[in-house]
Amino acid sequence: MRVKAFIILSLMVLLVSCNNKKYPKNETIVFEKPYPHIIDIKEGYGNPTEIKLSSIADSIKYIVLSKEKDVIIDAFPDLQMTDSDIYINFRGLIYRFAMSGKFLNTIGKNGRGPEEYMSGSQFAISSSNNNVYVKRNYMDDYISYKSSGEFIGKIALKKSDNIWEFRCLSDSIFMYTFYYIFMRDKSLEDIILCGLFDMKGDKIQVIEHPAKKTPSDIDNSRLGIPPPGFTYFNNEVVLSYIDTVYKINSDSITTGFILKWSDIPHRQTFEELFYRQSEPLKKVTKSGQFLESYGKAYFILKDFNDYYLFEYDKITGITKSMLSGVADKFSYVNDIEVGFVNDIDGGVNYYPKCTNNSGDIWIDWDDSFDFKKVHNKDFLSKSNAVYPDRKEELREFLNSLKEDDNPVLKVVYLKKQLNIQF
Repeated sequence: MRVKAFIILSLMVLLVSCNNKKYPKNETIVFEKPYPHIIDIKEGYGNPTEIKLSSIADSIKYIVLSKEKDVIIDAFPDLQMTDSDIYINFRGLIYRFAMSGKFLNTIGKNGRGPEEYMSGSQFAISSSNNNVYVKRNYMDDYISYKSSGEFIGKIALKKSDNIWEFRCLSDSIFMYTFYYIFMRDKSLEDIILCGLFDMKGDKIQVIEHPAKKTPSDIDNSRLGIPPPGFTYFNNEVVLSYIDTVYKINSDSITTGFILKWSDIPHRQTFEELFYRQSEPLKKVTKSGQFLESYGKAYFILKDFNDYYLFEYDKITGITKSMLSGVADKFSYVNDIEVGFVNDIDGGVNYYPKCTNNSGDIWIDWDDSFDFKKVHNKDFLSKSNAVYPDRKEELREFLNSLKEDDNPVLKVVYLKKQLNIQF
């Protein structure tokens, strides 16, 4: 009884202190369950719902990456956003833009010189001074630049020819993810999925790759092991791989979420997870990035030809889902887009490719031709928007957009909330 009374008294004190503390008017207090969260996939399928973008986001903004005719940008694989700038890697060169889309400068030059880097080089941005670190492809070393593009010099970081991506988590701590191309004689003994390393390249903490514990008769030449994907939330990396989502900061790597499948058919054997498949596997698989927001988490599952958007509530622990797209036999999605119902301005459904470091800005992008094509007059006349004036703004943007313009960024700003965990 004394323990129970103490717990109740402690909760009352916490609630009173929260009430007495002055929070910004546009922010909401959220009481979340502690990590790690167990996400029940079967429960999600049993709770169909409509997941609207307006429930978690304040606004969506469309930005053309420079309308200057001498700055030509096509499809690009990578985008990183700081508080003031946008960086992309296009045809081997790093470009820097203002948040308005205005082109500012390129970072360095392509080549094999001491101040240059080859196509395919990965980059990371310092969390304190926006210096750009580049891991030089084919040279396996690092050089650094100021955000203005001015060369600084070499930098001593971890060297490895199988680094997939790296990110700067503090002035002295870096996160690396890895990829592997296996041959028959390739050892699986020391493979790493992800790790924290210091400026000298020394290991701080790592996640060992699930393929490390392989049967002795495994044919490594058939292994297909993709690198993990990640986003950000609250300045922590949210890294998802197979059934586990990790929370990573400059101090530690911890488990954030675990997918519980029950009797749902999904990839679970070693062969299903890591062997290259000659034919589509008729089981549920994850698709796209795992997203964490204030009070919620989101991810997409592909159930053979159907795409489902799942929503997990970090406060109640309840999982829901929405049928969000249907693919034909060639795996092309027939619906306009897979993702949240964009009821903010009536645009196509939305799901981001990446986030900013705080995780409160989501970013996706489209070719201008495709963007105009899907947002045609017939589609907009039928779509619903809780803010009709924003649909008009979208129409005005479409009228000014040319089919041969550079790619369009679709930037979503999440609602502000304060998370409190018990």
